[in-house]
Amino acid sequence: MPVVSNISPLIWLSKVGKISLLKDLFIEVTVPQMVYKEAVENGVAGGFSDAIALVRR
Repeated sequence: MPVVSNISPLIWLSKVGKISLLKDLFIEVTVPQMVYKEAVENGVAGGFSDAIALVRR
């Protein structure tokens, strides 16, 4: 089943090292461009480790 993710699951699953659960549970995970920008681009620029972990996925 494909899903669309907002920022909360991305941040919290990344913080606890379980971001792979999204891949395990869903065939396709869509992250809207603005969510990606806030969670990843802004997070990496701010040096947040959970954002850096998202980039590796």
